[in-house]
Amino acid sequence: MKSRWWNVFDAMVEIAFKPTAGGYVYRAPSLWPFASGKHYLVNEQQKAMLAGYHRGMFRTLFWLIVVGAGIAGPLAGAFLSVSLWLKLGMSLLIGLAIGIGASAWLVRKVRPIIAGLEPSHERISQGDSFRALARSYSTPTLVGLLVLDVAMLLLAASVFITGPSVQYAIGWLGVLIFGCCTLYTAALFVTKCQNSVA
Repeated sequence: MKSRWWNVFDAMVEIAFKPTAGGYVYRAPSLWPFASGKHYLVNEQQKAMLAGYHRGMFRTLFWLIVVGAGIAGPLAGAFLSVSLWLKLGMSLLIGLAIGIGASAWLVRKVRPIIAGLEPSHERISQGDSFRALARSYSTPTLVGLLVLDVAMLLLAASVFITGPSVQYAIGWLGVLIFGCCTLYTAALFVTKCQNSVA
């Protein structure tokens, strides 16, 4: 299925695969969102099936984030009279629960496919994943993400100029998050440009 430019998660499917002799190395999902699963050798047909499940999971996460940010965030801010740190803690726990739920769904879906696959001694490193992601995103998508990251970084930093001092913690958190996002997207863009020239 073709990636949609507005869904930045579509291209992330490629980080689970690496071309190798006779097919691809596939990194199976783990129940824990940031842990790595086992590696297997897959052919083109198996890759297409597995990628479909990964893409479905990422698209669901995309819409959960849109709904969560658009509805749950403002509602929580309007009706919950709790401290900022408690709201952040609750958000982290809800995000972790959603991540584990999505990972569990993906693990269950791919289990029948990988049950008979040959394990691979070849691994997909973080560098392999980063380069695959840089290749997967189009240049206009990376430019759009970079502009969005910089805009959000400046918006977070504006709290120090326009907001009261009680909001400085939010400002620092925003600067930290969107500063890291800006650096990561810039590194993806540079890698994409280098690969295009090479």
